[in-house]
Amino acid sequence: MNIVPSTYICIFIVVLAVNILVLVLVSSTIHFNDFNTSVAATTNLLVAVVCRNEHFVNFLFTVFVNKSTTLPLPIRRRFAKIYSCYGALHSGCATAALMWYAAFTFKAVAPVINRGIASNPLALISCTSMSLLLVIILFALPCVRALHHNFFECVHRYCGWTVMALLVVELILDAYDEDSSSPGAFWEKFVTDARVWQAALLVMLIIYPWLYLRRRRVKAYRVSPHALVLNFNYMDVQFGQAIRLSDSPFRETHPFAVIPNARSSVKKLTDDEAELWHIDQKGFSVIISRAGDWTSRIIDNPPKEIWTRGVPQYGALRVATLFKPCIRNKRRRPQPPTPSPDETGSISSDDEENLPAPPTDDEEDDFFAQETPDEKRVRLAKAYLAELDATRGKPEEEAESTASADEGDDIDRMLNEELKVKSKRQRYKIAESLQVKEDSITFAKGHKCSPTCVAMNAAEDRAYSGGMDCAIIQWDLATMKKITVFPGNRNDFKCGGHFQKVTSVCTGDAAGHPELLCSVGDDKTLLLWDIRSPSKGAVQRLLGHQSGIASVVCAEVSEQAGGMGGAQMSYSGGKIFTLGAKDKALKVWHLDSVFSGRYVDSQYGHTNSGTCMDILQGDRPVTGGADGTVRYWKVANDTHMLFNVHKKEGYGSVDAVSLLDPEHILAGGQDGELTLWATNSRRPVARVEGAHSTSRAREGDNNEDDSDDDDDEDFDFTKAAVAQPTADGKAAADRTVAAPWVSSLASIRCSDVAFSGSDDGVINVWRTSAAAKGKMNLDLDRSIKLPIKGGWINQLAVGSTGRVMVAAIGRNHRLGRWDTKPGRDGLAILPTLINVLFLFTSYSTFTTNVSAAGVARLLP
Repeated sequence: MNIVPSTYICIFIVVLAVNILVLVLVSSTIHFNDFNTSVAATTNLLVAVVCRNEHFVNFLFTVFVNKSTTLPLPIRRRFAKIYSCYGALHSGCATAALMWYAAFTFKAVAPVINRGIASNPLALISCTSMSLLLVIILFALPCVRALHHNFFECVHRYCGWTVMALLVVELILDAYDEDSSSPGAFWEKFVTDARVWQAALLVMLIIYPWLYLRRRRVKAYRVSPHALVLNFNYMDVQFGQAIRLSDSPFRETHPFAVIPNARSSVKKLTDDEAELWHIDQKGFSVIISRAGDWTSRIIDNPPKEIWTRGVPQYGALRVATLFKPCIRNKRRRPQPPTPSPDETGSISSDDEENLPAPPTDDEEDDFFAQETPDEKRVRLAKAYLAELDATRGKPEEEAESTASADEGDDIDRMLNEELKVKSKRQRYKIAESLQVKEDSITFAKGHKCSPTCVAMNAAEDRAYSGGMDCAIIQWDLATMKKITVFPGNRNDFKCGGHFQKVTSVCTGDAAGHPELLCSVGDDKTLLLWDIRSPSKGAVQRLLGHQSGIASVVCAEVSEQAGGMGGAQMSYSGGKIFTLGAKDKALKVWHLDSVFSGRYVDSQYGHTNSGTCMDILQGDRPVTGGADGTVRYWKVANDTHMLFNVHKKEGYGSVDAVSLLDPEHILAGGQDGELTLWATNSRRPVARVEGAHSTSRAREGDNNEDDSDDDDDEDFDFTKAAVAQPTADGKAAADRTVAAPWVSSLASIRCSDVAFSGSDDGVINVWRTSAAAKGKMNLDLDRSIKLPIKGGWINQLAVGSTGRVMVAAIGRNHRLGRWDTKPGRDGLAILPTLINVLFLFTSYSTFTTNVSAAGVARLLP
């Protein structure tokens, strides 16, 4: 078995070996006297103290860590051992100093050993100093230090101070004994002695950290019985640094890693900009966990003031910045799926809000107060079934007396149908009844640069668009006029809005807050707006991403929490999900109130920049990235499913994703393909190559007879962008055409209709249908020509009823200015018409669960 010594041991041995080699050389070539041995001892002590100085440690980390992030990986792996170097130097030099001091003591004691050590003050001080050094090294041994940490710190501090005082006295006595004839000669010898300057430097290095001893005010937050958070506001720190804290600084101090505030993470930030971003206060946080007697005492009695000593010092955590984070997907043993209450159709006691209220008289209230959770669940279930019987026109007594198997089947069917609607798993076939009024398409111009994103509220009467001009515009869809312009200006930090390109917007309807608007941009910020007063600027700025943010979505997430007696209680809360571009992070934010959000979690998966995101229910967003993958996240479980969508060389980015329903994902990208995925399958259930070559082929087709099916069979529209093989089986290079990108996707939720956009000013309408063996058909239904000459369709927004659709169209792609197209920048509004009667006659479920208000919204 090969035992490889650690870096610490290797450096410790090297330091001792060098000192032993010098001792041998001194003994053989140089006169071995007390002066040379004392110089060697003080030199080693000086190095040992310097190695523990905060500025020296910070200098090492700056050189070997902060300035070395671009070096090759083997070099960075060796530089990562820097945190072991200064500790090994400290221990090695201290041990070597003991060795040299022992030699010095032997030279000082040997002449007076016969007369007694007490007769010579120099020999007595030397023996005392060597004994104290032995005690310091003894308590520094790992086995002793772990058992008696508090004693170790006191011994290390006070014995070290005593040794330094004795060293100064010893140097004075040594200089006085050599020549005491005149004071002038004494001071001349004392000042020219190298050991005196070394001792002076040692004393200064020991005193220096205590010059920064301060009693600081602190805000303590007890997050649990085992953890305490301390917030300081007197200075800024950096990631990977530590600060020394104490309630009794002359007895013990303890270093703790710091958590920098947002101001420290933003480089080149002026005071005015920091005040604008609400991070003008300096500060950092420290988390103290219960690990010993001192931490337990601090957690049990949170302080209002605490002592700090020295300056922040880099530690082992700083080494993490040398490397880029990566995720290793570990193959897990498949677990049988656990059906949720919504999937099994069971009724839990948590659904009491949606069920009829129990009787309110005092006697029944007292009775129900004593019932168990199981009895309550049964009671609520019976009450719900009784309500269903009442809606079917039968009183409860008659229902109980005339119950039959058929009636039970009817109730089960009604429950299953309602479950599908509530869980958004009911699919409606509306493709045949969908009509687009192309003559009613209107185009509105408002942004100074290309619009990049658009969102629509739940009422489908307002739209919000963001653009490269850093502005957000609120539109009235009835009149297609601008209502208001949210503030925003490039590189204007005081504008109250975005100061870089706006990349995504979403309304708060899905999170239960219709007055909320969320926006993100290349300025790394998530802004929360009050749509009732947007001119006042963003209500809150949330920072956390290390790069521009690609997309933002909102959702209302139901969470489980422990209740009394171990019972599980559910509650709902608004969540915001943001997808970073270059930092590839999916961040989760919780809405404590309508306009108050806080950071919750970060999850990683994409290996290249994030580009797009969509969500339909709960905490399960779907994201696409430049790595050519689509990822379906289960945020609560910290897991996700990976779909390798696009693998063509040079065209791997996924630029658009859309959820048709909770089980089907539509994705498109720069290779021009449109793929449909099922969440329970690793393979696509449908694929269309050259999705927007079909529309161009139709435009170039001279045959205008749409009823001629033979022409459609002779020309395969779905492969118009793929090189056709010649007679010898090889593709003809002159016939290969790059497929247009799929730049945007949208769908009418829980239906068989989807829309896609590209760079040609045409919106394709797609129809999905079931096929054999779990596959699906994805067919082009029609193409909608917009009243513009080309342009990138950067985003599509479709209302929940499909009554209206809005397209953000720009001359430049929303992710960059790679291919500028001719045309105009603006929004296109497409009114649609769905045959409601066809919908009702086709699906009785829809008839049962759609209210009169919902029917009115479906009508044009």
